[in-house]
Amino acid sequence: KNIYSAGIHTHNGIYGTLTSFPSIFQRHALKQIPILKYNSLPRVLQKQNYNTIYFTNHDVEFDNVGGFLTENGIDNMVSDRIYPPEKVLSSMGVTDEYMFDYSLPILNDLAAKEDPFLSVFMTTSNHKPYVFPEEFKKPFKVDQFNACAFADYSLRTFFEKAKKEEWFDNTIFVLVSDHGWSINPQYDLSVNHSYVPLLFYSPKYITKPRVEYKMGGQIDVFPSIMGLLNLPYENNTLGIDLFKQNRPYIYFNGDTRIGVMDKKYLYIYRKDGPESLHEYFSKENIIEQNRAKADSMRDYAFANMQVADFLISKNKVGSSN
Repeated sequence: KNIYSAGIHTHNGIYGTLTSFPSIFQRHALKQIPILKYNSLPRVLQKQNYNTIYFTNHDVEFDNVGGFLTENGIDNMVSDRIYPPEKVLSSMGVTDEYMFDYSLPILNDLAAKEDPFLSVFMTTSNHKPYVFPEEFKKPFKVDQFNACAFADYSLRTFFEKAKKEEWFDNTIFVLVSDHGWSINPQYDLSVNHSYVPLLFYSPKYITKPRVEYKMGGQIDVFPSIMGLLNLPYENNTLGIDLFKQNRPYIYFNGDTRIGVMDKKYLYIYRKDGPESLHEYFSKENIIEQNRAKADSMRDYAFANMQVADFLISKNKVGSSN
């Protein structure tokens, strides 16, 4: 329930989820030259003999996603270069529904091999320009909401079809957003822009549905998956296993601002302005009467980001093996 993205851009989400590294002020990690080889989720699973594949609706080179993931453990990529041209309906490529349908025979082929597989999907149907197939009945008057409904519809149809495949029972599905949606922001750093869902779904292995209220982020997805898989690995990231560990705070990047949260307070650091502390969802700045709390939140985020910056600048993000 309390999960936040690494930043407010798609590249932050891809980077944070797969590498468990936070986003740093005004830095585009996927475009960093040279491209560093992280001890990422795909690379760690490659070492466990997993095949790895990445699906996206549109141009895989957008934001240098393709170049980064090629260097960081993804074996194959499926994008608008592969799909039939008539199925590419806009600059956002094919619809989510088509991408999922296209993936099923490929996943079946991977499952037929002796090795397990990691499949990563990046969906874009809820980005403009919105395109809806004729069979989808739009439930809302506003297409922005219809796009969210269509994304949900596409996931539901994918799961309905995937349940019929032999590999379904032996699969852990993880759903997370690249970032949130800035709706009626209370502050100059929109909390909603970084507030994201995170669901782990596997009826065979997660038999009792439950809700977790721990503070966490995209950067915790990778270690949490490894914990569910019960596979050994070297974790030199800034992420934790949400099923076994706790964070005092979670932090996220808003380009020129950093937000730090616990279950009661929001601390905002501004690169070119004053810092502030707020109780949800009061706009009153209570930092002076709660200086120790604000300092604790700031120091936690800064320490994590400084460690990340050190590991990146010294190229210590890969495995020591």
